[in-house]
Amino acid sequence: MDCSLSLDMADWTDLPMDILFVIAESLTVIEDFTSFSAVCKEWQSATAILKKKPSLPTRYPRLMLSEKVDTKDQGNQDDRYFLNLLTSKTCKLKLPEASGRRCLGAHYGWLFTVGFDLQINLLHPFSRQQICLPPFLTFPAQRYEYDETYPPQEDIVFVKKIAISSNPQNKNNLHDYNHECVILAIYGEFCVLAFARLGDTLWTNILVPSRCYDDVLYYKGRFYAVDCHGVVVVCDINDNNDPKATVVAPAPSETHDEIQKYLVESSGDLLLVSRIRGGYNI
Repeated sequence: MDCSLSLDMADWTDLPMDILFVIAESLTVIEDFTSFSAVCKEWQSATAILKKKPSLPTRYPRLMLSEKVDTKDQGNQDDRYFLNLLTSKTCKLKLPEASGRRCLGAHYGWLFTVGFDLQINLLHPFSRQQICLPPFLTFPAQRYEYDETYPPQEDIVFVKKIAISSNPQNKNNLHDYNHECVILAIYGEFCVLAFARLGDTLWTNILVPSRCYDDVLYYKGRFYAVDCHGVVVVCDINDNNDPKATVVAPAPSETHDEIQKYLVESSGDLLLVSRIRGGYNI
């Protein structure tokens, strides 16, 4: 009787799909996720399903670098490079949906992009899924208190900053978007506020007590914005007929308009941060 132990190595292409899901979901960096999908068709099938969940991978952020313009190699125009902030390494992704488009920011793993057609899109770099937002030219005339109204001018209509209320992906239906998701933008020559819900065809202006807003942030269920003076307002957008912003914190003392203001959340608190560029005694 032969009592020798015989071990047969399992074929890694025959791993059960549920095990592949567990492995793929544990990956935390783009490079590993991309390499995993390149092993074989079976592993690629597993990641193709997971890519429909725009939360993968999530642990370490990436910075999308500016588009490379190479007149000698037109075939590389669809490639975008992402910088790993943890390792300082870059990885290349095929992302033709971002070709020739400017990135306005990113939230929940989605990129806000705008092209020469003035169309604003939400783009997920892994699934390459896109959600259309109202285009630039649907931003309304800029309203301020005291019934001041300034018509939009095509040559100066731009978006300075965008914030989002929640993940635009519908958790219950990966082929649909979250209809409760709201996007708020700082736009125009005077840097005022407007918002849109997913599915809207145009942007809705918010009546603001001032202008020249520097930053906007979604915090504990509400949008907050800060102007160049450091005045913080909260936005009430529940009433589409009369959306407005109300002052909740006056400008801090010993501040300057030339100092860039930011709103950040840290340890559950909302903080106002001033970026000092030099030349001031604070």
